[in-house]
Amino acid sequence: MKSLSLVVALTLKAYSAYATPVATEAVVVKPISSECINIRFQLNWLVAECLTGKDNMTRQKTAIWLHSYVENDHGTMKWKPQGYFDYSCRDCQLGGTTLTCTCDWFNPVKSSLDLSERIAVYNGYLMSDVGGTPTPPKVPSKYPVPDDFRYVYGGENYCVYDGKEDQCQAYAQFRSCFPTFDSYEGQWSNEPRNCHVPTVWSQQEARFVDFKFLAGGDWVVEGFDDYDCKGNVTVRHGVGSGRENGECVALGKEKAPTAFRILPAFDAAYIPN
Repeated sequence: MKSLSLVVALTLKAYSAYATPVATEAVVVKPISSECINIRFQLNWLVAECLTGKDNMTRQKTAIWLHSYVENDHGTMKWKPQGYFDYSCRDCQLGGTTLTCTCDWFNPVKSSLDLSERIAVYNGYLMSDVGGTPTPPKVPSKYPVPDDFRYVYGGENYCVYDGKEDQCQAYAQFRSCFPTFDSYEGQWSNEPRNCHVPTVWSQQEARFVDFKFLAGGDWVVEGFDDYDCKGNVTVRHGVGSGRENGECVALGKEKAPTAFRILPAFDAAYIPN
């Protein structure tokens, strides 16, 4: 289920299709500490207001998805592309540019990582060289970095498990198309997903006969009829779809998507999964 995104640059660093294509001018790299204010760790995103380089006062809000760059290596946070540290680290606190979390190993242990080691400000954007040298957009996206990164998707569905299509009936998750962030009404997330197959209890693949998407920010959503997100698009939601936030879309079984691509339309540094 891994494929290069059609709406992001074909690089290890990804930015949304709604940002202007990359610049050919020189890239100026500066440290977070001198360029950014209001630095915060928010739902596994590092967010800050950073100087754009135009002058010593103009700033823009910028964000980087840390899930893409940090791993939990035997209880120690380290740099790694697609590290997924947040799967086994929790209770994270940011002090300056140092992130401290409790990470699981044999016993939970405290681990700290100075984010300024591999994250810097590239022409006003928080970006990392983990996985390759990043290239910032030339012009900011017209979609702002949101205050709330959460989104939820769901809707009426059936499941495919052991050849049976009615296994979802016993579960509350995904059972309605109401526009709510209630976790019992859909799957909650805040991460860019290049190709994702929805499941119930990690095993049963959910197929939506109607589909909703509700977000705190601007995201691009596409549903595909295959597992690799290379096939036909059967539903679109979010930015560019013409649909209202939280709107329920009737699909029927013949158009029920197998996998989804959910990517930010706002400027966001991340490595596609």
